[in-house]
Amino acid sequence: MQRKLASWKSNNISLAGRITLCKSALSTIPLYPMQSTILPKGICMEIEKICRRFIWGMKEGRGKTHLLNWRTLCRPKVEGGLGLRRMQDMNKAFTMKLTWGILNNNSSLWVEFLKAKYAKTQTQITEVQATSRDSSLWKAICKIWPQVRFWTDNWLDGFGPLINHSIQEVPVNMINLTVADMANDGKHRCWDKFPRTLPLQLVMILAGCPPPA
Repeated sequence: MQRKLASWKSNNISLAGRITLCKSALSTIPLYPMQSTILPKGICMEIEKICRRFIWGMKEGRGKTHLLNWRTLCRPKVEGGLGLRRMQDMNKAFTMKLTWGILNNNSSLWVEFLKAKYAKTQTQITEVQATSRDSSLWKAICKIWPQVRFWTDNWLDGFGPLINHSIQEVPVNMINLTVADMANDGKHRCWDKFPRTLPLQLVMILAGCPPPA
């Protein structure tokens, strides 16, 4: 990013031009590695610092007042911001994209590789818990399992969203419940939360799949 900045003379570029360059070029540099790597918080903050300094025309050894804080600049334009993106939010979004791919692309080679490496003893990949020896990316993916929605996400291999198998309408207040929400203490399903909602065969399959801890 610093090499990219070296070829730009911020003093000769208007504020609007610097914002455009930051959005279209500078802040997009780390997006490629983010798709398969969890960047440390310190690196994300340093990237945002470089972007802030460029937008406000700062140089080494020469400070300049920031007219708006970074959080405000990262708000959508309709909310008074400039539509810039926070690096940690983008990294998390890419991780959730990978998680979605694992749940929905069972035949993909990269999904089969991850399952073979991390889910050897589990029938459902959402039951896998990360260990201290696993990669930072896999640890981040495992943290997302508790956010998987019980009814509308494709988390049970071979069945798709469970709402498609319901034999009666799922109550509105239950649509957004997560897989973790459907467990009493992390060990037992809350069977009282979906009485007579799913066919018996599917209920038996769920009974054989312990919920994520």
